Amino acid sequence: MRKIVIIHIITKLELGGAQQNTLYTATHLDPGKFETFLICGRGGVLDSEAAVLGDRLYFIPQLRREIHPFFDLIALFKMTALLREIKKRYPGHPLIVHTHSSKGGILGRFSARLAGVSSVVHTFHGFGFHDFQNKWMKRLYIFLENLTGRLTRQLIFVSKDNADKALKLGLVTGAPLIIRSGISFKGFKMPGDETSLSRKELNLPVTTPLVTMVACFKPQKAPLDFVEMAGEVIKKVSNVHFLLIGDGELRSAIESRIKTLQLIPYITLLGWRRDVPQWLASSNIFVLSSLWEGLPRVLIEARLSGLPIVTTDIEGANEMVEEGKTGFIVPKKDYLALGEKVLYLLQNPVAAKKMGEAGRSVPAEFDIDEMVRRQEKLYLELAGR
Repeated sequence: MRKIVIIHIITKLELGGAQQNTLYTATHLDPGKFETFLICGRGGVLDSEAAVLGDRLYFIPQLRREIHPFFDLIALFKMTALLREIKKRYPGHPLIVHTHSSKGGILGRFSARLAGVSSVVHTFHGFGFHDFQNKWMKRLYIFLENLTGRLTRQLIFVSKDNADKALKLGLVTGAPLIIRSGISFKGFKMPGDETSLSRKELNLPVTTPLVTMVACFKPQKAPLDFVEMAGEVIKKVSNVHFLLIGDGELRSAIESRIKTLQLIPYITLLGWRRDVPQWLASSNIFVLSSLWEGLPRVLIEARLSGLPIVTTDIEGANEMVEEGKTGFIVPKKDYLALGEKVLYLLQNPVAAKKMGEAGRSVPAEFDIDEMVRRQEKLYLELAGR
């Protein structure tokens, strides 16, 4: 059988779960069965890592996250031309376009139709619409997802919550296909001497509890709620340190709020780090203050690191956190509730440790290599049809 040509399309290679998983899939599909390409916008943190794809990597500068009719139209035409070019290069080969993210997913599926590609897959790593946006923008995204859904041969969901919402909105019919957004399990088994280096970098004693969040500094992740939560906890417990790993558009607002609340000695903004497993292994509690998600991969990372979790009630949270056993789930935008649960864990270290240990056992379906294997199986089935 001739190799199956797989063309992944994603808006931008930012340092996020959807982007990391897409890049991992594109670089780890069985080369004996698949010829893999990646099309994306330029300017992401992972651009340099994607360079390993060589001439199978295509950047389209006009492919951007923001809606812009002029640039969006150019991106659509450029993607269509690229797909046609790849089709000509591999005559007679099965060809599948696999799209990711909202903008990349919508424009990518339209370009596949224009290029005459009939086998199209789309993964929802979360939705482009949510309850915290303008209602007309939300309706527009739902309409576009309904429209492009008709151009899609197979929809994939990373969480049951997203699949249920899609069924409710009529975005999918029949039994939804769930393929988890995976991570590398082996990367989160850190020896003790390596983890101690993290605390040395912060000049933080082993006896000082470390409360950590890993997230992009953007409205979706609500990092300012993390800061407010820290402010509430510090009022009652002073021997604690808070760590934000990430960066983004809200950094200056975060720094300003930390200064206003006089929290500079208690919070460190670490920026983006590639040694996140080491920092999680050095932490005591993990917090996630997001407003919406697909499947928060970072909660899997926190579990593998043996951390009790305090998270908002985002999509996928109840699939990763068992209330009272591996952590707590609180309402979105309720930093007081976040603070209350963090305070409980700080004041009850034995219970906190027990919760963290209970969460270490993570099902194999969340392993990133299992994710790739399930996608390969889907591609072979689609090509066989």
